Amino acid sequence: VSFKEAAIVLGISLGYAVGFAVSSITHGWQLAFGASIPLALLLLLGASVVLPPSARWLALRGDMKAAQRSLEFIYTTPAAVEEAMNELRQVLAQEETIVEASVWDHKYRPALTIGIGVVLLQQLTGQPSVLYYADSIFEDAGIGAIATVFVGIFKLIATLLAVFTIDKYGRRYLLLLGITVMFFALFGLTAAFAFESSGGGLSPIKLSIIIFIFIYISGYQAGFGPIAWTLISEIFPLEVRGQAVALAVQTNFAANLLVTFLFPVAQTSIQASLGSRFSLSFLFAIFTILDIYSFFFVKAYVPETKNLSLEQIQARLMKRTNRLSSLDPPLLSSPTTNAMLQTTEDQDASF
Repeated sequence: VSFKEAAIVLGISLGYAVGFAVSSITHGWQLAFGASIPLALLLLLGASVVLPPSARWLALRGDMKAAQRSLEFIYTTPAAVEEAMNELRQVLAQEETIVEASVWDHKYRPALTIGIGVVLLQQLTGQPSVLYYADSIFEDAGIGAIATVFVGIFKLIATLLAVFTIDKYGRRYLLLLGITVMFFALFGLTAAFAFESSGGGLSPIKLSIIIFIFIYISGYQAGFGPIAWTLISEIFPLEVRGQAVALAVQTNFAANLLVTFLFPVAQTSIQASLGSRFSLSFLFAIFTILDIYSFFFVKAYVPETKNLSLEQIQARLMKRTNRLSSLDPPLLSSPTTNAMLQTTEDQDASF
C-alpha cells in the first residue's frame, strides 16, 4: 500500500520535470497538460480492461470462481493462490453479516479514531502550507523553476526509503520518527520566519528556511505520507475496509482543502494583529503544536501492525482503547480475544 504514495510522488516529480522542460516555451503550460493525456488513457485502459475486480470484493458477493481468477492475476504460484483462497473462505465463514456491516458501528470505533485521526493530522500539521510557501521562497531566491523539480525528486527518494524500510522498522516507529523530524523542521521554520525579511535574493535566513522545508519534507514522506494509508489498509476488518478507506480519502482531501484555503486568510488576519513580520512565525508555531499533539496521539492510540494478523491488530486496538477509555466489558471477555491479547503482550510492551 505504501507504494501508492511512491507512485503519486513519482507522478508529481514527472509533472514538475515536464513543467520545467516547457517553462521557456510560449503556452508551454498547454503542452504540460497535454502530456498527461496519453497517461490518463493508459490508466483508463488498465483499470477498465486489464485490472480485475478485487478478489475479496468478489468473495463477499459469493463469486468464488471469479475471486480465484482475480487472485491468479496477482499471484504467480498455485500455492499462493490457494492460501489466499483459504483466507477468503475463513473470513466468509466467520462473518455471516459481512455485507451489512457499517464503519460507524461501535466495535469499529477504535480503528475509526486512528484512521480519521491520522489522515486529519497528516494535513493539519502543515503539509499543504509548507509547500504553499516554499514556492514563494524559491521565487524570491531566483530558483523557483528548478527548485520544484528538486522538491519532487527529494520527496520521491524520501518516500522510497520509507517504502523499503517499513517492514523492517515498522509502521509506528517510522510514523513517530517522521513526526519528530517534522517537529524540528517546524520549530526551525517558526524561528526563521520571525527574522525573515521581505527582500529578494537568497539571504542566510531564506537559505535556512529552504533547508528546514526539505527537512520537513523528509519527515513527512518518511512518516505521514506513506504510513497513514498503510495503517488504514491494515487496521480495518474486511467487512468495512472499503467504507473506511473511502471515508479516509474524503477526510484527507477535505482537510487539505481547508488548510490550503485558510492559510492565506489566517495569515492576513494575523498580519492585521501582529504585523507582517510575525504572521508566518505564529502560523508555523500552531503547526508545531499540532505536530506535538500528533506525536502523543500516535503514542497513545496507534499500535504497531507489522507482521500481525487482522485478529491480532483488532485485539491490540481493543486493549489500547480499554486503557484509555471505557469499552464495554463484553468486548474484552471472550476466550478468543483474551488469547489474542496474551499472544501480543510481548510486542505491545515494546511500545
